Amino acid sequence: MAWPATVHSRTVAQIAPKLTARILEVGVDAGDPIRKGEIIARLDQRSIAAQERKTAAALAAARAMEQRALADERRIRDLFRQEAATRERFDSVVARAKSARAQVAEAANALTAMRANRDETILKAPFDGVVVKRHAESGDMGLPGKPIVTIQDPARLRVESYIPARCARRLSVGADVTVRIEALKRSMKARIDEIVPEADPQTHTVLIKAALPQVNGLQPGLFGWLEQACGERDLLLIPAASVQRIGQIESAKVVVDDTIRLRHVRTGKAYDGKVEVLSGLREGEAILVNDKRNE
Repeated sequence: MAWPATVHSRTVAQIAPKLTARILEVGVDAGDPIRKGEIIARLDQRSIAAQERKTAAALAAARAMEQRALADERRIRDLFRQEAATRERFDSVVARAKSARAQVAEAANALTAMRANRDETILKAPFDGVVVKRHAESGDMGLPGKPIVTIQDPARLRVESYIPARCARRLSVGADVTVRIEALKRSMKARIDEIVPEADPQTHTVLIKAALPQVNGLQPGLFGWLEQACGERDLLLIPAASVQRIGQIESAKVVVDDTIRLRHVRTGKAYDGKVEVLSGLREGEAILVNDKRNE
């Protein structure tokens, strides 16, 4: 038996700002190769620079106050030793000096944070990879957590396949499986490195992920089959003409209470004008083929 599978990258990163600022430049497009440390995008740092100058001025003022407070502290200590100043006066001046030191530390930390924010206005690639998708354009507002681009490492690939739970029980992490990639017209061994512990309650399938070897032409997005011996099984077949495809999304029109509804499905192998339905439909449901109702 064989189950539909798709090649994915093991390493995917969405590059997003950590602060709110307008995007000045996005220097990469989908499909571009990128090296670790290469600049992906630049954000407007004018507001951050203004805040940094304001914080630097506050630090300078805090240091000036600290110097005066420390001078007063030294003077009051001498007077207190000579019994020329009261304990109350001494404690007050010492407390003021301590407060001044704390204000300097606070302003210094704030300035360090501002300078770190300025560095965050330049977004760089965290690893060698390929840009998968560009989500934003120059002039857009960059927001924390909202990705500007998505990159992935095409050298570290694995195949992902949804397998019926009864068959997934036969597999284990570390086991080898055979994967056939249709675009390359070749089969290869893959090693299972993850089995999602919970089955999908709707489709009763389990997600299996298996690491792929490095093969010329292998890239994310390719379709294939994960082969597995799982005994005999009943097939749910429908006319191939009843399946609509938009990209990798498959759907079929189902008649429920005289109402036509579009249902997402997942198909398998083709059999002489018919196609196997792996999930999304149940035996006995009515579907439409070429706008005519068929049981």
